[in-house]
Amino acid sequence: MLTTIGLIYGFTRMFGIGNYEKRRPLIAQLISVVVFVSLCILACFTAFYRTGEINIAPISAFLMSVFFIVYGITFGVYFGCMLFRKHKFLSIILPSLIAVATTVAMYVGELVLMDGKLYIFGTGFLFTPISEIPFSPWDFTVMLLSGVLTSILLLLLNEQKALIIQPHDIVTES
Repeated sequence: MLTTIGLIYGFTRMFGIGNYEKRRPLIAQLISVVVFVSLCILACFTAFYRTGEINIAPISAFLMSVFFIVYGITFGVYFGCMLFRKHKFLSIILPSLIAVATTVAMYVGELVLMDGKLYIFGTGFLFTPISEIPFSPWDFTVMLLSGVLTSILLLLLNEQKALIIQPHDIVTES
């Protein structure tokens, strides 16, 4: 809801004042929201096929990982859009940290809902909880991937010069 309201406000303001500087970040935000909502809808349909087991099928594990990563990216891009072309810490690093924190919050929510256990995505070292903590190396990878992918996306959006030619940029010779 928050990102959708932010998109409506952003596009309305952009078209209203005619400043297209944030066009690309808004489009990136729109894409991340559409992918996230699509994954939410897919999760609703695939929920009917779950067996209630803590060990989930590989396809479910993959989709759940993608869902958690996209959830983090969606919030990271949302904040990155608000802080577009500010200081590097504000426009890239802070939104990436927010993406990681959002993904961690999803994992904590799963822990709370599942009485202190997480779904098990597979077998082997990569999916085994580390010592006394409930997170596996794969869980930490998912958390970090949301931040890394957010930072790469925001770095690309912030570093490239605007590709939009404004009417005042065109100089005609008389």
